[in-house]
Amino acid sequence: MKKTNIRVLTQVAMLVALQVILSKFCSISTDSLRIGFGFVPMVICGMLYGPLWTAAAYAVADIIGAILIYGYANPFITVSVALTGLGYGFFLHREEPRFFPHVVLAAGCSLFCSMIITTGTLALMYDTSFASQFIIRIPQGIGLAIAEPVLIPILLQLGRRLRKHGLAAAV
Repeated sequence: MKKTNIRVLTQVAMLVALQVILSKFCSISTDSLRIGFGFVPMVICGMLYGPLWTAAAYAVADIIGAILIYGYANPFITVSVALTGLGYGFFLHREEPRFFPHVVLAAGCSLFCSMIITTGTLALMYDTSFASQFIIRIPQGIGLAIAEPVLIPILLQLGRRLRKHGLAAAV
């Protein structure tokens, strides 16, 4: 069994804290809709540390953020963001990820989890139809579909520089 690196654990914990701050306190939010840049730390986590670390980090960030804001966490939304983290790690944790297919598939996985799984969960939570929740969340989906493919290549450059200068622990 591989020994857990304390440096990796610390860096992932810092990305979790940054994700909570960006998604819960620096975004535009309603009960059904959130527009912000909370995905940025998890994209960085995915490219640096891989799918398992990112899924765990996104799940922990979701639980902490939900308890801070709502007092409880919804396990289905937590599963949705963990799957998003798996997608980020699976598609972006590579030597040289390319725009197509890696960035596009990572952004597509995020969009699917947000618009299908999370929307379905919100429809169940609020006892509304999936279609009505989906319509409410279309602006968020459009924002994700535009922002992620634009920002992920920039974040990939950041990740390369962090590795080059030894600021990101190797996994």
